[in-house]
This record gives sequence, structure tokens and C-alpha cells, in this order.
Amino acid sequence: PTRRSSDLSLPFANGITLDGHIGKQMVEDNAAFLLPDYMDWSLGIAYALPKEFEVKLQYIDTNLDEADCADGCDAKAVASLSKSF
Repeated sequence: PTRRSSDLSLPFANGITLDGHIGKQMVEDNAAFLLPDYMDWSLGIAYALPKEFEVKLQYIDTNLDEADCADGCDAKAVASLSKSF
């Protein structure tokens, strides 16, 4: 499989960052994997917390139809908390 993607991160004041992503997954043998080529994207906002923590909220989606992805490829909102080491 081949994957192409682009990411963008725009920092704002007070530790806030706007993040975006767009990608295309090209499946080498669509019939064997029962999956078409597809696009994925996300848009999110992150906030830097003290002590190297970050909280992030993202909207994530693909252009896959429900018939092409039976295990949950619907759009999702994802919240996360991470720590850098």
C-alpha cells in the first residue's frame, strides 16, 4: 500500500494550536483486501498544559462508505491527554 499525507499545525497564543491532516491511502490489491482507495482527514485543536502535558480534541473522518468499512469508520470526535518525555 502507498500512503500520501499532509499535516499542518498553526500555533496561536496561550499554548493553543490548530492541527489539520489530509491523507490518501492507495490499496495495492483492492479486491484481495476488500477495501477501495480512500481519503482520511482530521481537524483538531490542542492546548499545552504545564509539565509537558497536552490536551487535544479532534474531528476525524474518511470518505469510506459504511459498506466498505464494517468496523467503525464513521466520523468521530476524539479527546486525548498526552505527556511528552
